[in-house]
Amino acid sequence: MGKTLSAHKFVQPIGVLTEKWWWATKLWLTTYNIPSIMKIIKTRAVGMEEYGGWNLPEFIRAARELEEEGVAAITTNCGLTAIVQEKLANAVDIPVFTSSLLQVPIIHKMLKKDKRIGILTWDKQRCVENNYQLLRCAGIDESIPIAIEGMQDSEEFAKVINNGGYGDWKKCQNELVAKAKLLVSKYPDIGAIVLECTEMPVFGLAIHEATGLPVFDHHTLVWWVYNSIVKKQYYLSGCKLLTEMIRNTEYGLR
Repeated sequence: MGKTLSAHKFVQPIGVLTEKWWWATKLWLTTYNIPSIMKIIKTRAVGMEEYGGWNLPEFIRAARELEEEGVAAITTNCGLTAIVQEKLANAVDIPVFTSSLLQVPIIHKMLKKDKRIGILTWDKQRCVENNYQLLRCAGIDESIPIAIEGMQDSEEFAKVINNGGYGDWKKCQNELVAKAKLLVSKYPDIGAIVLECTEMPVFGLAIHEATGLPVFDHHTLVWWVYNSIVKKQYYLSGCKLLTEMIRNTEYGLR
Protein backbone atom coordinates (compact mmCIF):
# COMPACT_ATOMS: atom_id res chain seq x y z
CA MET A 1 0.00 0.00 0.00
CA GLY A 2 1.24 3.49 -0.80
CA LYS A 3 1.36 6.32 1.69
CA THR A 4 -1.77 8.42 2.13
CA LEU A 5 -0.86 11.91 3.30
CA SER A 6 -3.27 14.72 4.09
CA ALA A 7 -2.41 18.40 3.93
CA HIS A 8 -3.72 19.01 7.45
CA LYS A 9 -1.17 16.66 9.02
CA PHE A 10 2.44 17.58 9.71
CA VAL A 11 4.52 15.39 7.44
CA GLN A 12 7.97 15.35 5.86
CA PRO A 13 6.92 14.21 2.41
CA ILE A 14 9.93 15.04 0.20
CA GLY A 15 13.41 13.61 0.76
CA VAL A 16 16.46 15.26 -0.84
CA LEU A 17 19.60 13.28 -1.67
CA THR A 18 22.47 15.74 -1.37
CA GLU A 19 26.21 15.56 -1.86
CA LYS A 20 27.96 17.12 1.13
CA TRP A 21 30.22 19.40 -0.95
CA TRP A 22 27.39 20.87 -3.03
CA TRP A 23 25.65 23.53 -0.96
CA ALA A 24 23.32 25.01 -3.54
CA THR A 25 20.22 27.17 -3.37
CA LYS A 26 18.22 24.00 -3.67
CA LEU A 27 19.51 23.00 -0.28
CA TRP A 28 17.99 26.05 1.33
CA LEU A 29 14.90 24.01 2.07
CA THR A 30 12.80 27.15 2.46
CA THR A 31 13.03 27.59 -1.32
CA TYR A 32 10.67 24.64 -1.61
CA ASN A 33 8.18 26.11 0.85
CA ILE A 34 7.09 22.53 1.55
CA PRO A 35 8.12 19.98 4.20
CA SER A 36 11.36 18.25 3.21
CA ILE A 37 14.32 16.51 4.78
CA MET A 38 17.84 16.01 3.52
CA LYS A 39 20.14 12.99 3.40
CA ILE A 40 23.84 13.63 2.84
CA ILE A 41 25.93 11.60 0.39
CA LYS A 42 29.36 11.73 2.03
CA THR A 43 31.67 10.18 -0.54
CA ARG A 44 32.28 10.68 -4.25
CA ALA A 45 32.20 7.81 -6.72
CA VAL A 46 35.23 5.87 -7.84
CA GLY A 47 34.96 3.86 -11.05
CA MET A 48 31.32 4.82 -11.62
CA GLU A 49 31.72 6.43 -15.04
CA GLU A 50 28.77 4.40 -16.31
CA TYR A 51 26.59 6.45 -13.98
CA GLY A 52 28.05 9.85 -14.73
CA GLY A 53 30.47 9.65 -11.81
CA TRP A 54 27.68 9.56 -9.22
CA ASN A 55 28.19 7.24 -6.27
CA LEU A 56 25.26 4.98 -7.08
CA PRO A 57 25.63 2.58 -4.11
CA GLU A 58 25.64 5.54 -1.70
CA PHE A 59 22.66 7.13 -3.43
CA ILE A 60 20.72 3.87 -3.14
CA ARG A 61 21.68 3.45 0.52
CA ALA A 62 20.59 7.00 1.33
CA ALA A 63 17.36 6.65 -0.65
CA ARG A 64 16.43 3.55 1.32
CA GLU A 65 17.18 5.36 4.57
CA LEU A 66 14.89 8.21 3.55
CA GLU A 67 12.17 5.72 2.69
CA GLU A 68 12.50 4.12 6.13
CA GLU A 69 12.32 7.56 7.74
CA GLY A 70 8.92 8.08 6.18
CA VAL A 71 9.33 10.38 3.19
CA ALA A 72 6.80 9.81 0.44
CA ALA A 73 9.01 10.76 -2.52
CA ILE A 74 12.70 11.42 -3.20
CA THR A 75 14.61 13.92 -5.31
CA THR A 76 18.28 14.91 -5.61
CA ASN A 77 20.44 18.02 -5.51
CA CYS A 78 21.46 17.98 -9.19
CA GLY A 79 19.59 17.62 -12.46
CA LEU A 80 22.47 15.66 -13.95
CA THR A 81 21.57 12.74 -11.68
CA ALA A 82 18.93 11.86 -14.29
CA ILE A 83 21.45 9.28 -15.45
CA VAL A 84 20.70 7.19 -12.32
CA GLN A 85 16.93 7.77 -12.40
CA GLU A 86 15.97 4.21 -13.26
CA LYS A 87 18.42 2.63 -10.81
CA LEU A 88 17.18 4.78 -7.93
CA ALA A 89 13.51 4.36 -8.79
CA ASN A 90 13.93 0.58 -8.80
CA ALA A 91 15.73 0.61 -5.44
CA VAL A 92 12.79 1.89 -3.36
CA ASP A 93 9.01 1.58 -3.25
CA ILE A 94 8.24 5.30 -3.36
CA PRO A 95 8.44 7.76 -6.27
CA VAL A 96 11.88 9.06 -7.24
CA PHE A 97 12.28 12.15 -9.41
CA THR A 98 15.93 12.97 -9.86
CA SER A 99 15.83 15.78 -12.40
CA SER A 100 13.75 18.56 -13.89
CA LEU A 101 14.57 16.95 -17.25
CA LEU A 102 11.91 14.34 -16.48
CA GLN A 103 9.36 17.01 -17.40
CA VAL A 104 10.54 17.27 -21.00
CA PRO A 105 8.44 14.38 -22.42
CA ILE A 106 5.31 15.82 -20.78
CA ILE A 107 6.04 19.33 -22.08
CA HIS A 108 6.56 17.88 -25.55
CA LYS A 109 3.01 16.52 -25.47
CA MET A 110 1.74 19.95 -24.39
CA LEU A 111 3.22 21.80 -27.37
CA LYS A 112 2.45 21.89 -31.09
CA LYS A 113 4.38 19.37 -33.15
CA ASP A 114 6.46 22.10 -34.76
CA LYS A 115 7.69 23.41 -31.39
CA ARG A 116 10.93 22.39 -29.72
CA ILE A 117 12.00 22.55 -26.07
CA GLY A 118 14.96 24.66 -25.02
CA ILE A 119 17.14 23.22 -22.26
CA LEU A 120 19.46 25.37 -20.16
CA THR A 121 21.96 23.17 -18.35
CA TRP A 122 25.02 23.61 -16.21
CA ASP A 123 27.05 21.23 -18.40
CA LYS A 124 26.02 20.66 -22.01
CA GLN A 125 28.73 18.07 -22.57
CA ARG A 126 27.31 15.86 -19.81
CA CYS A 127 23.93 15.99 -21.54
CA VAL A 128 25.09 15.04 -25.03
CA GLU A 129 27.96 12.61 -24.40
CA ASN A 130 27.60 8.88 -25.03
CA ASN A 131 24.86 9.46 -27.59
CA TYR A 132 22.76 11.60 -25.25
CA GLN A 133 22.74 8.91 -22.56
CA LEU A 134 21.74 11.26 -19.75
CA LEU A 135 18.80 12.68 -21.71
CA ARG A 136 17.68 9.20 -22.70
CA CYS A 137 17.65 8.24 -19.03
CA ALA A 138 15.20 11.11 -18.51
CA GLY A 139 12.92 9.78 -21.25
CA ILE A 140 14.10 12.20 -23.95
CA ASP A 141 14.64 10.54 -27.32
CA GLU A 142 14.89 11.53 -30.99
CA SER A 143 11.14 12.06 -31.25
CA ILE A 144 11.39 15.12 -28.99
CA PRO A 145 12.93 18.18 -30.69
CA ILE A 146 15.24 20.02 -28.30
CA ALA A 147 17.96 22.66 -28.26
CA ILE A 148 20.58 22.82 -25.50
CA GLU A 149 22.76 25.60 -24.14
CA GLY A 150 25.22 25.12 -21.27
CA MET A 151 26.55 27.48 -18.61
CA GLN A 152 29.83 25.64 -18.03
CA ASP A 153 31.83 28.42 -19.71
CA SER A 154 30.09 31.28 -17.89
CA GLU A 155 32.01 33.55 -15.55
CA GLU A 156 29.86 34.21 -12.49
CA PHE A 157 27.47 31.27 -12.63
CA ALA A 158 30.44 28.91 -12.84
CA LYS A 159 31.78 30.50 -9.64
CA VAL A 160 28.49 29.82 -7.88
CA ILE A 161 28.52 26.18 -8.94
CA ASN A 162 32.17 25.64 -8.09
CA ASN A 163 32.14 27.64 -4.84
CA GLY A 164 29.07 26.03 -3.32
CA GLY A 165 26.57 28.81 -3.89
CA TYR A 166 28.72 31.88 -3.29
CA GLY A 167 28.79 34.59 -5.93
CA ASP A 168 27.12 37.65 -7.41
CA TRP A 169 23.57 36.52 -8.02
CA LYS A 170 22.64 39.54 -10.14
CA LYS A 171 25.50 38.75 -12.51
CA CYS A 172 24.37 35.13 -12.57
CA GLN A 173 20.88 36.23 -13.53
CA ASN A 174 22.20 38.40 -16.33
CA GLU A 175 24.26 35.49 -17.66
CA LEU A 176 21.35 33.07 -17.64
CA VAL A 177 18.95 35.56 -19.21
CA ALA A 178 21.49 36.28 -21.95
CA LYS A 179 21.95 32.56 -22.60
CA ALA A 180 18.19 31.98 -22.72
CA LYS A 181 17.73 34.84 -25.18
CA LEU A 182 20.57 33.42 -27.30
CA LEU A 183 18.88 30.03 -27.27
CA VAL A 184 15.58 31.49 -28.43
CA SER A 185 17.25 33.61 -31.12
CA LYS A 186 18.99 30.52 -32.51
CA TYR A 187 15.80 28.48 -32.40
CA PRO A 188 12.70 30.67 -32.84
CA ASP A 189 10.54 27.53 -32.76
CA ILE A 190 11.19 26.98 -29.04
CA GLY A 191 7.87 26.72 -27.21
CA ALA A 192 9.11 26.26 -23.64
CA ILE A 193 12.33 26.28 -21.63
CA VAL A 194 13.49 23.71 -19.07
CA LEU A 195 16.17 24.62 -16.52
CA GLU A 196 18.21 21.51 -15.70
CA CYS A 197 20.35 22.85 -12.88
CA THR A 198 18.91 23.05 -9.36
CA GLU A 199 20.66 26.42 -8.96
CA MET A 200 18.54 27.93 -11.73
CA PRO A 201 14.95 28.18 -10.40
CA VAL A 202 15.71 31.49 -8.64
CA PHE A 203 16.29 32.96 -12.11
CA GLY A 204 13.20 31.41 -13.67
CA LEU A 205 11.05 34.53 -13.44
CA ALA A 206 13.69 36.69 -15.11
CA ILE A 207 14.08 34.13 -17.90
CA HIS A 208 10.31 33.95 -18.37
CA GLU A 209 10.00 37.73 -18.54
CA ALA A 210 12.91 38.01 -20.99
CA THR A 211 11.66 35.32 -23.38
CA GLY A 212 7.90 35.31 -22.84
CA LEU A 213 8.01 31.51 -22.72
CA PRO A 214 6.84 28.99 -20.11
CA VAL A 215 9.79 28.07 -17.89
CA PHE A 216 9.94 24.71 -16.13
CA ASP A 217 12.52 23.90 -13.46
CA HIS A 218 13.14 21.67 -10.48
CA HIS A 219 10.64 23.53 -8.33
CA THR A 220 7.81 23.00 -10.81
CA LEU A 221 8.61 19.28 -10.68
CA VAL A 222 8.79 19.19 -6.88
CA TRP A 223 5.42 20.90 -6.57
CA TRP A 224 3.86 18.59 -9.13
CA VAL A 225 4.95 15.53 -7.15
CA TYR A 226 4.14 17.14 -3.79
CA ASN A 227 0.57 17.89 -4.84
CA SER A 228 0.12 14.25 -5.84
CA ILE A 229 1.18 12.83 -2.48
CA VAL A 230 -0.28 15.44 -0.12
CA LYS A 231 -3.89 15.86 -1.13
CA LYS A 232 -6.36 18.53 -0.09
CA GLN A 233 -10.02 17.86 0.58
CA TYR A 234 -12.35 19.45 -1.96
CA TYR A 235 -16.02 19.94 -1.18
CA LEU A 236 -19.06 19.60 -3.44
CA SER A 237 -21.14 22.48 -2.09
CA GLY A 238 -19.39 24.95 -4.36
CA CYS A 239 -19.92 22.63 -7.33
CA LYS A 240 -23.67 22.54 -6.68
CA LEU A 241 -23.82 26.31 -6.58
CA LEU A 242 -21.83 26.54 -9.81
CA THR A 243 -24.17 24.05 -11.48
CA GLU A 244 -27.19 26.16 -10.60
CA MET A 245 -25.48 29.29 -11.90
CA ILE A 246 -24.72 27.58 -15.21
CA ARG A 247 -28.31 26.32 -15.53
CA ASN A 248 -29.50 29.90 -15.27
CA THR A 249 -27.27 31.17 -18.07
CA GLU A 250 -28.07 31.21 -21.76
CA TYR A 251 -25.59 28.38 -22.28
CA GLY A 252 -27.23 26.11 -19.71
CA LEU A 253 -26.47 22.46 -19.09
CA ARG A 254 -27.83 20.20 -21.78
